[in-house]
Amino acid sequence: MDQILIFLVYLLVFLVIYPFAIYPILLFLLSIIKKKEIHRDLNYKPDLTFLISAYNEEDNIENCINSILDSDYPQDKIKILVGSDGSSDKTNSILKNLKNRIPNLEYFVFNRIGKNFVLNELIKKADSKFIYFLDADMLIPKATVPNIVSYMADSSVGATFCNIEMTHDSKETGGLGEKIYQKFEKVLRYKESQVFSTVNSFGACLVRRELIKNGYPDDKVLDDNYTILSVSNQGKRVIFDNKNIIYEKRAKVLADEFQRRIRMIAAGLSTFIHFKDLLYFKKGILSFFLYSHKIVRIFSPIYLILIFIFSLLLEHIQFGKIALLIQFLFYSSVFAGYALDLLKAKIVIFKIPLFYFVMNVSFIFGIIRFFTGKQNSIWGRKGFN
Repeated sequence: MDQILIFLVYLLVFLVIYPFAIYPILLFLLSIIKKKEIHRDLNYKPDLTFLISAYNEEDNIENCINSILDSDYPQDKIKILVGSDGSSDKTNSILKNLKNRIPNLEYFVFNRIGKNFVLNELIKKADSKFIYFLDADMLIPKATVPNIVSYMADSSVGATFCNIEMTHDSKETGGLGEKIYQKFEKVLRYKESQVFSTVNSFGACLVRRELIKNGYPDDKVLDDNYTILSVSNQGKRVIFDNKNIIYEKRAKVLADEFQRRIRMIAAGLSTFIHFKDLLYFKKGILSFFLYSHKIVRIFSPIYLILIFIFSLLLEHIQFGKIALLIQFLFYSSVFAGYALDLLKAKIVIFKIPLFYFVMNVSFIFGIIRFFTGKQNSIWGRKGFN
């Protein structure tokens, strides 16, 4: 029995480290062996429709729209559709005033139907070949739009997006941890794009409208993740641009990041079940990316719990004692990171294990939320309910 438990511990440790250490190496090798070129054209300037779902965004919506209009893209080829999802602040009046001076802006007021259903209504109203999903707290630099659009000159590309950069310089664990995490994610997205298509995205994404014309099936799926999986499942590539950026204004603190990840995990799992071909490994390299990048990682807290239980059962032998010691040191660093976070200390080395621990705890709550069916796409002021 001890040998079986030791084997299971090694297997679970492998699953814990696989997404962060082994998969990146495999992906790097694949990007060398199976790299597919993209034929970009910076002179390609099709009509674009920007879609923005907004809830109580009085501090952000005008700046967001102005950044679109200030971009280095022909104004006569831009249309902006905004859906206000039952906003109770000044968002609607701001949109009304903006409409008076911006002819290519349209806005619609909905009675709190949720982000996914707002986007569904906006997709129906879009008449351009390409739609650009954008969050209201985002700002687009001048060169980003034409650079992102240039990928669409290649008919094999169905969607593309770039990196999101936070405009605040947060020393909180939520902001700092997210920055480190996203740098890692940036590499994975780029390498997946080189091979075929990335399976993880941000809120801002340029898409061929025909590939998402039916919108979202319910209010439980994660809109940006559903979009790119829908595109790639139809045989088109989703490309991550690692050079251009979009700015995100909203600050990130640990508590908010915790709630956001709960929602993302629950909605992400709801999204995956709509793509059974991917889950059943019928899509080859794309299925491999999905499991390696997303699914294996999501269940990492389950692996950690099982490792602890099996280590306790092996406590009577040297292997179990060493395994428990390593876990004790790790969780001690988590506690130290939490204490230092309360004291506003800037010791980064302890913030990383704390962020990882909080991320995994949020994964557990997200999994529970998924199985209880409580997630939806209704915005709260700091995220989704």
